[in-house]
Formats: sequence, C-alpha cells, structure tokens
Amino acid sequence: MAAKAVKKKLKTIASELAALLSFSSQFHVSTGNINEVRVRIECLPDISERFELLQTELGTRQRITERLAHKDLLFSVKASLMSLLDSKQKNSSSAPSISEVTRPDGESLMRLPPIDAPKFNGDWQM
Repeated sequence: MAAKAVKKKLKTIASELAALLSFSSQFHVSTGNINEVRVRIECLPDISERFELLQTELGTRQRITERLAHKDLLFSVKASLMSLLDSKQKNSSSAPSISEVTRPDGESLMRLPPIDAPKFNGDWQM
C-alpha cells in the first residue's frame, strides 16, 4: 500500500480515538447505557492492532513520536472509559441487573450456593 494511503488510514484511526474520547467525556453514568461503554472498550484492541499493522507497513519512515502519541491517546481513551465503568459500579445498587451479571467475555459472575452431597449410610432403603 502506498505511504499516502497508509497515512490516510492512520488519520482515520486517530479520528476514531478522538470520537471515543469525546464520547467518554459526554457520557452520563446516571442516564446513559453502560453497555455502550463496554462495547467501546472491547473495540480498543482492534483499533490498536490496526494501528500497529499500518505502522509496520510504514516502517522507518514513521516517526517514533507519532507512535507514542497514538499510544498515549489510546491509553487516555481506555482510562476514561474504565473510569465511567467504575463510577457506574459505585452508583449501582447492591443487587446487579441481569446485564451486569455477565462480564464482556461471557463468564458469569454469579454463583449458586453450595450444596452438600448426599451421604450413603449403607442401607439400600431409606
């Protein structure tokens, strides 16, 4: 891919991160859907991977300061979105809703109470 096209795609990625940062600054925990924050956090690794692939394609022509600036922006976006999640958890009630019970990776956070296994006393009839 030509260097011009790569730079254009890098600018697109930078605008995606800027939009995410804008979203996090305008999001209200009390009225907004917290799942929107979770979805955006899940998108961050993909954005970072695309950036790294494009940077590799540019090779030595790309300055290291641009790479560091991108990483700083990525970390700022993630920190901002994570703080929204943290503030939502502080404001939520003690009983989580169904949407909050399952983590983004699908693993359930709830557990059933322990049950004692039946004990056999040697008698076939009870």
